[in-house]
Amino acid sequence: MKKRIGFIVLMFILLTVFSTIAFAGSKNPYKDVTRKKVDSQSITAISYIKRFDGWKGLIKKGKFYPNKVMTRREFLIVLHNLYGDKVTVTIADLRGANDKITSKFVCDRMVALARRLNYPIKWNGTKAKMKRKDVARYIYTFATFNSALKPLKSK
Repeated sequence: MKKRIGFIVLMFILLTVFSTIAFAGSKNPYKDVTRKKVDSQSITAISYIKRFDGWKGLIKKGKFYPNKVMTRREFLIVLHNLYGDKVTVTIADLRGANDKITSKFVCDRMVALARRLNYPIKWNGTKAKMKRKDVARYIYTFATFNSALKPLKSK
């Protein structure tokens, strides 16, 4: 019985040590993208987009600001960084460049982009404003849904 309890305690200690080492080894994509500020799915999405230079032009002093509401201009920059000339921009987009984006705006642009990539999809959004971390998750879902939607630009 003592051996069994000792074995269980030893296994618990080893699991704790190894999980701590594994977690400490994982690198956050930006200084302010931490488990305290965002969930692990958002960290994965932000890292994925970073790998394709999607955030180029939006990062200042190594900070991402994951809980900041994104503007149309920022969103369209990210899409352009990932998909180049496949992204369409309208006069209304330019007029409302500093408007906060909604889930509907993001979904509408992603549907139009998918059509230009010859992979039509249906995706509806709502009037909810979207933070940068949420947009990252939408783009990640879009880009990994089918290989036809993978970002055109890669490192």
